[in-house]
Amino acid sequence: MPVQIGNHTAFTLLEVMNSVKKTIEKRYQSSFWALAEIGKLNYYPKSGHCYPDLFYNEDGQLKATMRSIIWKSDFIRIREKFQNQLGVNINDGMKILFEAKIEFSERYGLTLRILDIDVSFALGELALQKLEALQKIKDEGIAEFNKKLQLPTIIKRIAIISVQTSKGLSDFCSIIDNNKYKLEFAIKLFPATMQGDKATNEISQIIKKLSEKRHVLDCIMIIRGGGGEEGLACYNSYELGHAIASCKVPVLTGIGHSTNLTVAEQMANIAFSTPSELANALVNHNKKALDLLMETAKNISYKICNAYSNKKNDFGNLSKIVKIKLSKDLSMSTQKYQNVYALIANNLKSFLPKKQNKFNNTIDLIKISLRSFVDSKRQKLKSDVRILTSKMLAKIQFKQSEITHCQDVAINCDPKRIIKKGFSITTVNGNTIYSASQIKKGDKITSTFVDGSVVSVVEQKN
Repeated sequence: MPVQIGNHTAFTLLEVMNSVKKTIEKRYQSSFWALAEIGKLNYYPKSGHCYPDLFYNEDGQLKATMRSIIWKSDFIRIREKFQNQLGVNINDGMKILFEAKIEFSERYGLTLRILDIDVSFALGELALQKLEALQKIKDEGIAEFNKKLQLPTIIKRIAIISVQTSKGLSDFCSIIDNNKYKLEFAIKLFPATMQGDKATNEISQIIKKLSEKRHVLDCIMIIRGGGGEEGLACYNSYELGHAIASCKVPVLTGIGHSTNLTVAEQMANIAFSTPSELANALVNHNKKALDLLMETAKNISYKICNAYSNKKNDFGNLSKIVKIKLSKDLSMSTQKYQNVYALIANNLKSFLPKKQNKFNNTIDLIKISLRSFVDSKRQKLKSDVRILTSKMLAKIQFKQSEITHCQDVAINCDPKRIIKKGFSITTVNGNTIYSASQIKKGDKITSTFVDGSVVSVVEQKN
């Protein structure tokens, strides 16, 4: 009851608080739903309670703020619901639709107690964040960067981001290790959390580091499996999408779901629905490249052998022609000079019989001149023969060098050398097998390795 103190009617603080409590209890007899944004969660692990700072903006201006409370039992229930249905925890900056109740204590004052949070509303907010992340990456002009990177003809050096105990990783490795073509890969695992709050940052940081190792990597693979659709929220974040889109190494994903593509998958070079699909695609990619390589090697070997044979015959014929031509030219030149000398001598003897002595001297001079002329021409012809012979020998040696080079190339393209690199050639009835469609159950197949052959019987064909 109030007391009279002088001219004043006074109430005790307890009476005032009791009056406020009655008014609030009368006005807020039941719980209600409200919209707000979590400024800071203020979770205390020791007590298990949360004291979220809530605020409400309107037209970009702060209109209301209040501290609330989520008791430990309520927080455990709400957190489990978020983790199971969305794969995320309640975080700072999250807009929420929550059920609350106004409570008032004479000792602690007014309290906004949060009883529950609508997960479906939070899911809608996550979808909106996904669209915003996609648009932001597109506005930066890098959405197609990783998609345009060319995968190597043969994918050998692979970095995998996954959890070592993941079922998806186990399925992937099983297919790779047991592939029927005996193809080998150099794989290194980079462990990371694959869902939840930590996943976004861990995966993004690994991708950024691997992006600078493009000279030693053929591709990066993100593999997740064994979880439900609810664990995909982290793959819709801007941070992870940006890291993949801007990566300088092709990124392939197999994160195990069948609904709409996440931001991470849309930014990747190629997205596969499951780790198993990714593994099969990898094996088929390399098998196709190997088949093409073997076929090319055979064609090159065949063409080199034909070229060598043709060049050898050409050089033999050319050598014979040169010898014959040189011998013929030398014989014709000598005979020609002898005929000229005989003709001049005979003419002089018949034309000047009375001046025999004088003309004899002249004839001697002519003989000497002719001999000198014939000798000089003979020397020049011999010199020309030596020069021509030297040039032909040089050309023959050069062509022989080309033939030797072709032989070396043919040896290096020998399928036996290719087999030494870890491949094998499979045949049935003497015919090389390029596809599983060429064999049937019960066939005897021969696998040729570098150190021998193995004969197998096909018991099952998938």
